[in-house]
Amino acid sequence: MFNKKLTTLTMIFLMALAAVPVFGFKIGGQPMVRLGTGARSKAFLTIYYASLYAPAELKGKSGKAIVEANKPMGIIINVDTRFMSAAKLKDAIKKGFKKCGYPTGKSGAFTKQFSGLQIKKKDKFYIKYTPGAGVTTMYKKKGGSYKSLGTIGGLGFKKALFAIWLGSNPVQSKLKRGMLGK
Repeated sequence: MFNKKLTTLTMIFLMALAAVPVFGFKIGGQPMVRLGTGARSKAFLTIYYASLYAPAELKGKSGKAIVEANKPMGIIINVDTRFMSAAKLKDAIKKGFKKCGYPTGKSGAFTKQFSGLQIKKKDKFYIKYTPGAGVTTMYKKKGGSYKSLGTIGGLGFKKALFAIWLGSNPVQSKLKRGMLGK
């Protein structure tokens, strides 16, 4: 009887393990680990979930350390509301750049990338920083293919952009803590 229970539990465990997707990727040839995921909410409504990916050596580091790091890293944003629009996203990003504490003359070029998008629930944005190449933004409609929105060079721009979520004056403290895995 004990062996039969053990075998059944082992089978359930193995089936559950097989159902877990293996997710791993590299940026700039370096493997990324998920540091954390946070929810951006407004008026009791979740707008999006943002997951931060970086080299394992940055796990447990402060938001400032990650913002300042010239290491490959990325943010994946999963839209979780039907109330998101390109205009609202652009407005939120502009406000984020103004309060992030890192000056950049490239915020307009970044927000322009979102022009004309018909954003819907379950769409995703992939923001990846590669040292020497810059920040590349990709957009994926639910069930669709990836679309490159563009690349903006410079470590200074990366710092300003990542400071929107991880800086000393983030868009939302709870979101920052989640992205840092705290």
